Amino acid sequence: MLYEAFKHEIEYYINNAEFDEEELKQIDELTEGDINDIANAMINDGELTSELNNCIAWYINKRLGGQL
Repeated sequence: MLYEAFKHEIEYYINNAEFDEEELKQIDELTEGDINDIANAMINDGELTSELNNCIAWYINKRLGGQL
């Protein structure tokens, strides 16, 4: 599920970020495999996973505390 969410966010970023001409050429050459590789790298990034877990816990605690 998280993998699919990351893929969605990567595609959203690609479609909405501003790139210079050289970057656009490289973006146009990205394949589905490249997107998968990026999503896999994100999944396997221990620091990102830790920060994501901290963020989830923070929002759950806000909700439990009646602040959300």
